[in-house]
Amino acid sequence: MKLHFLTGSKNKFEEVKAVLEEVEQLDIDLPEIQEIDAIKIIKAKLLEALNHQQGEFLVMRKVMKKFSFLKDR
Repeated sequence: MKLHFLTGSKNKFEEVKAVLEEVEQLDIDLPEIQEIDAIKIIKAKLLEALNHQQGEFLVMRKVMKKFSFLKDR
């Protein structure tokens, strides 16, 4: 079974390909759900990817957190 890397970024794919030679890029337009939970985002992407391609998938998700700090007054 093939390993597919879900990305539209050629640079990200080349970085992964340098480490995992057998990986193939799967460049499809996946919906970006509005969700804070990274696991839910990844799950939605993987389920949608299965509608386009069968196999095993590798997903990279950069998680950005915004912190707000309140000053005591």
